[in-house]
Amino acid sequence: MAKFIFYVFFIGDILMSARLIIVGLFAIIDRLRKPRGIASPGYNPRVAVLIPAYNEETVIVRTIRSVLNSTYKNLHIVVIDDGSLDRTAEIAREAYAAEIAAGRLQVLSRPNGGKAAALNYGLQEVNEEVYVGIDADTVIAADAIAKLIPHFEDPLIGAMAGNAKVGNRVNLWTRWQALEYITSQNFERRALDLFHVITVVPGAIGAWRTAPVKAAGGYPSIPSPKTPT
Repeated sequence: MAKFIFYVFFIGDILMSARLIIVGLFAIIDRLRKPRGIASPGYNPRVAVLIPAYNEETVIVRTIRSVLNSTYKNLHIVVIDDGSLDRTAEIAREAYAAEIAAGRLQVLSRPNGGKAAALNYGLQEVNEEVYVGIDADTVIAADAIAKLIPHFEDPLIGAMAGNAKVGNRVNLWTRWQALEYITSQNFERRALDLFHVITVVPGAIGAWRTAPVKAAGGYPSIPSPKTPT
């Protein structure tokens, strides 16, 4: 029995090491390829940005500001307050009253039902061909959306995964999480990109073609225990 267990772990180590090497090679090849994601002149579709939020009053202003600071300007931002117990919606409306008046920003409120239900609620307001979804505690780079959208000029592209990174690397646990993001998520996605496929589009930042998501019925959601069913 001891030998059997030893060989199981030994073979497992070999397979995991081989997988890591193969993924690494694919990622390097993809990294060295000619850069993609450069749209034709004039391709500048209006893009919706959905931000589901629950009890995010301390960060919602910063998150919205990061989207407004995007180099991609043709945006329709929709914040969905998912029954927050704090002042998330009120703070967003107070801080960005001018953007709301100009039609660049909407702040919706609904009874708590979970992130998927909030996204589905926000999708009802989306008429744009493409939308970007981010978490309410995500601060996006100024060029993040501008790098995601050009890929959708190809009609075969249905979704694009953003490159999420841990920002608060302040202790050992958060540093380990940052390493995990690099190795098990971004590293692997770059390898998969070599074959034009992706297994997971992160909720922290990702872009989707709107019509297929709506045709599929939106995001599957489970009723929140906070609301009666």
